[in-house]
Amino acid sequence: MRIIIIYVLFFNSFSQFAQEDSLWKFYTVHGVNYKVENLGNNRCIIERITNDTLLSISYYGYFKNDSIVFDGKFLLNNKKNNVRTEGFYKDGEKTQNWLNYKNDKLYSIHNYQDSNNIMLTFFRENGEIQIISHILKDGTPHGPFIEFDTLSQVQVIGNFENNCKVGEWSYFKNGKLHYKGEYYPDYLELKSNGSNNTMLLVNKEGILAEKIYSKQVMASYVVNQQILYIKDGKWYFFNNEGKLIKIEYYKNGILIKTKTII
Repeated sequence: MRIIIIYVLFFNSFSQFAQEDSLWKFYTVHGVNYKVENLGNNRCIIERITNDTLLSISYYGYFKNDSIVFDGKFLLNNKKNNVRTEGFYKDGEKTQNWLNYKNDKLYSIHNYQDSNNIMLTFFRENGEIQIISHILKDGTPHGPFIEFDTLSQVQVIGNFENNCKVGEWSYFKNGKLHYKGEYYPDYLELKSNGSNNTMLLVNKEGILAEKIYSKQVMASYVVNQQILYIKDGKWYFFNNEGKLIKIEYYKNGILIKTKTII
């Protein structure tokens, strides 16, 4: 059995197959079955074969030496989960906007205009934007981050660098600044607190940093039982009228002093 590798697809003996127009050929790659049809004019279509009749995945591409390069439309349609993805390849790289649908509603857009820093836009069910973020090719958060509330007002704004919150982050409530401060990268360890529902967050010296967190809250921030950023310096808190009411002072992620503004 001949073996191909997808992305780009490499065929062991491809020249003979490439001469057969409008004829499907079948291949297995790492246990996954594919069929490829030569469309003529150096073009082809690739479909993934599954046992699930409700799932279909297809690519377009072109022949290059003994390989196939993805080039053209990509479509994934999972009728079982009512999920659909539409996108485009150009010379083997994702390009333009990739659209992801759930229950026939647009769920997210992945913009590949800059292939080294991908912009993601997530939508609520009503079509309003919920989050705009950026990631590297490997999925690592990197770049500006903005989150909106249900009224389309900015709720969180900040910046990631290699999965770490860095620099100033601002948090809003009802469209007004609620608190802000700076993060810098560091590695803090989560340790059990003798409970199934809480964890202790400690710094490298084993000193408690901030407080006890619920596992549900920390799940959004940890990677392999470590948090990758900590508070540092002054954090400012404001009331509903925008008046400064409190300043918290942090050093290496540990709250060292609080000042209340009268």
